[in-house]
Amino acid sequence: MAEGAWVVLGTAIGATGSLFTTWLTAYLKRTEDDFYDANAMRLLKKQLELKNWTDIETFEKLIGLNADFTQQYLVMLDARGSRKPKSTKWGLISKNPLSEEDTE
Repeated sequence: MAEGAWVVLGTAIGATGSLFTTWLTAYLKRTEDDFYDANAMRLLKKQLELKNWTDIETFEKLIGLNADFTQQYLVMLDARGSRKPKSTKWGLISKNPLSEEDTE
């Protein structure tokens, strides 16, 4: 009877330890991501405030991400892309409101 109790106790301790390490890993990863996101957003915002329009490649180089991820960050910062054909420029909506004709 006592042997069965030790098996159950060992299983409970092992499962608890496994759950704790999984939670700790996820928590630390989330903290790292939040730190990176905040810094990337800060850098993009500064660049958006410097000029009315900036090429997407400049933003990509600034934060080290590809165009897709960079554009997602820009949209979160209330920026928009130019509607001119073949343009890859982005700017703050507050500086470049939508109108009949985009100007760069």
